[in-house]
Amino acid sequence: MPVVADSGGSSSEVVGRVVYANGKPVQNAVVKLRSASYLSDTMSETVQQEIPGADTVTNALGEFTVHVADTGHFFIEVNDQMKNAALLKCTASGTESRTKVPEDTLKPTGTIRGSSVLLRGITSKVYVQVYGLEKIAVEDPATGAFEITDMPAGNFTLRFVSASSNNSPTIVNNVAVVSGMATSIDTVKLALFGLWKFSKRVVLNTTLSGANVLGTVTNFPILVRLTSSTIDFAQAKTGGEDLRFAKSDGTPLPYEIERWDASLGTAEVWVKVDTVFGNDSSHFLNMYWGNPNASSASNGAAVFDTAKGFQGVWHLDEQAGTAVDATGNRFDGTPSNTAPTAVLGAIGIAQEFNGGSNFIQIRGTASGKLNFAEADTFTVSAWVYADTLIDSTSHLIVGKGHQQYYLKQFFKDWEFTEYLGGTVWQITSYAPAVAKSWKFLFGMRQGNTQFLYLDGVLINSNSSTGYPNAVKDTSNDVTIGRYLEYVTESNQGFAFFKGAIDEVRISNVSRSPDWIKLEYMNQKANSALVGFR
Repeated sequence: MPVVADSGGSSSEVVGRVVYANGKPVQNAVVKLRSASYLSDTMSETVQQEIPGADTVTNALGEFTVHVADTGHFFIEVNDQMKNAALLKCTASGTESRTKVPEDTLKPTGTIRGSSVLLRGITSKVYVQVYGLEKIAVEDPATGAFEITDMPAGNFTLRFVSASSNNSPTIVNNVAVVSGMATSIDTVKLALFGLWKFSKRVVLNTTLSGANVLGTVTNFPILVRLTSSTIDFAQAKTGGEDLRFAKSDGTPLPYEIERWDASLGTAEVWVKVDTVFGNDSSHFLNMYWGNPNASSASNGAAVFDTAKGFQGVWHLDEQAGTAVDATGNRFDGTPSNTAPTAVLGAIGIAQEFNGGSNFIQIRGTASGKLNFAEADTFTVSAWVYADTLIDSTSHLIVGKGHQQYYLKQFFKDWEFTEYLGGTVWQITSYAPAVAKSWKFLFGMRQGNTQFLYLDGVLINSNSSTGYPNAVKDTSNDVTIGRYLEYVTESNQGFAFFKGAIDEVRISNVSRSPDWIKLEYMNQKANSALVGFR
């Protein structure tokens, strides 16, 4: 809105006069005219922002003249810069006319104090703007408190706005400022996800009719499968960039979109839930979508947190190219020259291995976070779909070389193995391995003890030993679909896998039986854990 000092031109002219309480004219006071809908710019982040200079100043008689080309309602603040001010109001036509406002008296300025709260788990700057004035405050990030000083007496409307796109602005009307006094307002609660048009509850059912998990599980990545019956993809952004999840109290939850295919009406999304209650069907999350101005907040590293044990997570959902690690370690995998092929998997897209030349190498993992000692605690898991090749040879699913640790199909067994050195393997296995069906394998090592789970159920915690003519070798990278190095043991070869592999994970912590069962019950086809309403 153009506002200029008295310099002539074709605009509406607004004139007025101000005096002190003793009748003396107010000389050289700053005069600022702003639209009643004007708000100071939050981008400057300046507390109680003042525009350098003035629109105009009062003369020796306390008079002022300003010109405005716009039409509408306006506020005129006159301030002598010595804690005295007056607020005048007028309506301008925008034509060559003169509007005279009644004479007013400058009085001691007042103060507005208060605070706002953002819901738990949200950290963001909050600005407090005053409609019609060149005033803005930034709240104290620790306490949420704010103070706007040097305010003229009058009734004002405040606007609380967060720097976070999760929060919609909150308006507080009729804030009365009394001359020379401080006005305190009640704590303002910023509305969360108020800019999102659509929402739905995501209910987690761990009772007998759902996942049938009795114990509580914490820091768990829930798989939320979306279809056109649970969300209208046309209401969301093209890639689901406006999707959000929050706890029932409004606290935002980290999430990662693995796949979003609006044309097929399907999506797979991982949401980190701090607590999944056992034997419960009342726990729910809120899902939001429908904000065209929202940018993506998908973040696999926040969902699969290395601080919570995840050291490598490969969804294997790529149509081609690098197998991306969802964790912050970014142990991305390089496909072989004859790369595996993308197919429909247990969870969205998986990789199909041909049993003779396909594998994925996780380069740079020979040493470091995936190089576990034999007495360490760690887990290795994957979804597998073996083809007809259930035979007398080895078929690696994921592992770190033939002489360290691995999960594989051997003869007609599923096998989780740690090489102990001294030419001894510690082998935990189960038969029979099954072809033409998706199976969830989970191997866990705790010191000298091993566990093998199949489809969420412990199937073996005993170990047999093998005695090959070999020595312990930790020099290999982790690979998916075959051993990295050739093995001379009879009929082993490279131990290529024939079939599909999906959702490979390696962690450096143990998982409870409830956790492992919940993973299977959540990720399997026709899961009953997640519902919508």
